[in-house]
Amino acid sequence: MLTSKILWNSVFIVLGVALGLFINKIWEPQERLPSDSPPTQDGIETVLCEGRLMPLGGIRKVATIPGRRISVLNVAVGSVVEAGQTKLCVMEDEQTLLLQWQLAESRRDDAPLGIQQRKLAAQLNRAEASAALALARFNQEKYADDSPEVSNADQQIEASQKKLERLKSLAKAPSTSGFISVQDVIDQELQLQQAKNEKRGMQEATNLAVESAQETFQLTKELVELAENTSRNGKTLDLVAASAKAQYENSILLAPVSGEVIRVHLKNGDLVSNLPLLEIANVETMTVQAEVFNASLGLIRVDQAVKITSPAFPEVMTGKVTAKSNYIGGASLQNPNPFAMVDQETAIVTIEIDPDFSETARKYINLQVSVEFEVR
Repeated sequence: MLTSKILWNSVFIVLGVALGLFINKIWEPQERLPSDSPPTQDGIETVLCEGRLMPLGGIRKVATIPGRRISVLNVAVGSVVEAGQTKLCVMEDEQTLLLQWQLAESRRDDAPLGIQQRKLAAQLNRAEASAALALARFNQEKYADDSPEVSNADQQIEASQKKLERLKSLAKAPSTSGFISVQDVIDQELQLQQAKNEKRGMQEATNLAVESAQETFQLTKELVELAENTSRNGKTLDLVAASAKAQYENSILLAPVSGEVIRVHLKNGDLVSNLPLLEIANVETMTVQAEVFNASLGLIRVDQAVKITSPAFPEVMTGKVTAKSNYIGGASLQNPNPFAMVDQETAIVTIEIDPDFSETARKYINLQVSVEFEVR
């Protein structure tokens, strides 16, 4: 029984190996793409890779502060714009920012008279605060421990204390207890407590009045100094006006580059988010940004002839290599060839498309294309 199981297991293993070899033979490509083979092998004729159609200079995204609202869009897809001249849209807050700028300039122009008025007012407040402080200190001295007012309060407290003690003594004596009620004792205790509170209140009130007057006087001194500094430093309002002007001018969205509007993301009335408003590019010259495997870079030369193809357009476009990047990174484009190597490092090679195909290339900005470098 054991021998039979071993025999059958051996048969299954042999059949599995044979089936695997057969399937591998069927699915093995007759001719692998050259980009998948080592670039230094003899007989290599081309290097294949993937790339994207992009305008020379790339795509410029126009954005502004999130939360602003578009009032009127002045451009659409296909509009030709000029750097620093074409106003792309009108934002709702432009008028408010303009008024703020005009107000800042008006305040700057009116500042000399206003500063003088504030300075005089601050000096008057300082004089009043100084007088209030002097009065508070006088009252504080008036209610000092050795003052007549405090002595009088002490005499009242002492008299109330003696009267309370006498009432308590009479209330305890058998001969007079019937003439003194508990309420009489309580009333006298309240009178004594009131006398003590009045004395304490006089002294605390005068102390608080002095502290408050001192704080007010210090504040008025600072206001006078601020008014004097403002009168000596007229540049502050100049800076405020300049800042308001810059804020208004920066709120106006002018075309950052010359070219053509290729995408518009928002419409009239939309709130601006983190996305760009629109995208501009100079489409006069089109390029392909090709991702070439690091191992094949040594075969690529400037001015090398290139063929560009895609199912999106029938013709084979041509171009030439104009630049090679020295930055090596991971591939971002997926190779349509199922047998292509993946997870390899690549570098960007810039290919300028021949002028005869520029019109076609402009219709497919950002399209992924296949690139063939002629290296032999």
